[in-house]
Amino acid sequence: MDTVGEEMQRMDVTVKFAEETHKYISDYIKHADQKAGFMFAYCTTAMVFLYQKGAVKNFLTSPETRGLILNLAVIALISFGVAVFRSIMTLLPRSESSQRTATCTTSLGFIHWETISSCYKTPYDYSKAIIQLPPQNLVMSKLEHCYELALVSKAKHHHLNKGIFWAIIGVTSTVMFLFIE
Repeated sequence: MDTVGEEMQRMDVTVKFAEETHKYISDYIKHADQKAGFMFAYCTTAMVFLYQKGAVKNFLTSPETRGLILNLAVIALISFGVAVFRSIMTLLPRSESSQRTATCTTSLGFIHWETISSCYKTPYDYSKAIIQLPPQNLVMSKLEHCYELALVSKAKHHHLNKGIFWAIIGVTSTVMFLFIE
């Protein structure tokens, strides 16, 4: 049987793990958003550049009459457009699963901002509810929130990686367009 000291030590390790994991995943989400913002800015700037080079006015003409140079520009425009869409999808917050499962009485309800603001009328009501919980429940709430953040991070990185792929195609097509032009 564990002593009280061993139980407290295990709890300290669990709390530290929960805090570090939460920070790690939150940082990953923040970095995905920053990269998506950069990708959005870069790709829209590249699209404007191609527009100024006359690529858009030939966009709707037949591929046979455009020639290789303008086809490369069209490929670049489409690729940058898809990358912009993916960057927007990356930036959109995604926490649908926590909104579905978080209630005033579940552990996610103690961390999820929307649930906190709808379940408690005053800061005192919220703080009183938290103080009355056993420490294990608070750690469990944090760990469950880590899982929810991991789902958000997974979705964001899925869109970010797809966007980077399309941005690379856009850059390659643009470089070829400029080289041949």
